[in-house]
Amino acid sequence: MTFWSCLFYTLANIVAVFLHWLYQREKAQLEQNGASNDDKDHSNSISSSGTIRYFNDNNNAYKNKKRFFTTASSVASFLGVSSNKNNNFFAFEDHFFNFEDVAKACRRAGLETCGLIVGVDFSASNEWQGRKTFSGQNLHAVASKGKVMNPYQKVISIIGRTLESFDEDNLIPAFGFGDSVSKGRSVFSFKDRTAAEKAGSHGGGLGERLRLWGRRGRGAAGGGEGGEFGGHTPCKGFSEVLQQYEDIAQSITLGGPTDFAPIIHKAVEIVKKLKKYHILIVIADGQVVEQLSTAQAIVEASYFPLSIVMVGVGDGPWDTMEQFDDLLPERHFDNFQFVNFHAVVEKNRKQTEANFALHAMMEIPYQYKTIKALGYLD
Repeated sequence: MTFWSCLFYTLANIVAVFLHWLYQREKAQLEQNGASNDDKDHSNSISSSGTIRYFNDNNNAYKNKKRFFTTASSVASFLGVSSNKNNNFFAFEDHFFNFEDVAKACRRAGLETCGLIVGVDFSASNEWQGRKTFSGQNLHAVASKGKVMNPYQKVISIIGRTLESFDEDNLIPAFGFGDSVSKGRSVFSFKDRTAAEKAGSHGGGLGERLRLWGRRGRGAAGGGEGGEFGGHTPCKGFSEVLQQYEDIAQSITLGGPTDFAPIIHKAVEIVKKLKKYHILIVIADGQVVEQLSTAQAIVEASYFPLSIVMVGVGDGPWDTMEQFDDLLPERHFDNFQFVNFHAVVEKNRKQTEANFALHAMMEIPYQYKTIKALGYLD
């Protein structure tokens, strides 16, 4: 190891330890001032009108400060540099780690295998949510010959390279929601949707197309109405998820309203059948209309071995997503992680993909440990 490498490792550890100390000091100060109790007393609750009530200004300031210090400490802990307990060093600076480092961090927490589920938002707000972040284009716009990936394609690709090794059977249920047919009531299977469209293009009648679109997948992949994946055909790996998405994005009619409840309920249904830890990746523009049903679905999902990672693409605002992340005290455990894709990319342009993977997976080790402690996997 060169002198400069040793010097960098030493400085990185000093920075990580300092951030951890700063976080502990700030936490102690906030608790001394009664902020922690105030946080509990004024915890967010779901109102009858279907919206989530905001904290007062003092609690909002506390939450923002707590978010900063918790994130700094979590990054150091996730990468294994907050202490000298292990010999494996993962550099604190983003441009010194890669996808393998993120996967290793998850494995250090005991996560060796998990199921993956993907949900994609096809609501109409995607048409104008790319004004600032996607050159004014529809967020689902697919370039010819794949020259430029849209935000959804980028997220699917990055998440795939990060997590695909954890999925042993390589079967990934992928669903869309919020289109003109599903609206806020249901989801549709990527693979069954494209199969139905191909049947139509080859002269299949309406009855045949409906049968394929809503079919109860046969065999091991679908398993019938009571099958493993809720009667839907899963994709074979993230490469097929991406391929199916590209086909659908070019033909679908966007709709709404946006409601995450159907995709969360579908994920819970799959988890209950397989009795295995799963990570649900929801990619959406964040304009949630049905806040009440979404919040209730997140709370209900906290009683199952399921982590929800919501990736926000587009211009925002993201207040509601951050509230889902922080302010649902009814949950059995903190099962929801929100990541603002464009904000993460803007912060580090040197290694944007690995940096995003880190932020998306940061809470997974903690959630997996909590799920095991709660006995959900017994």
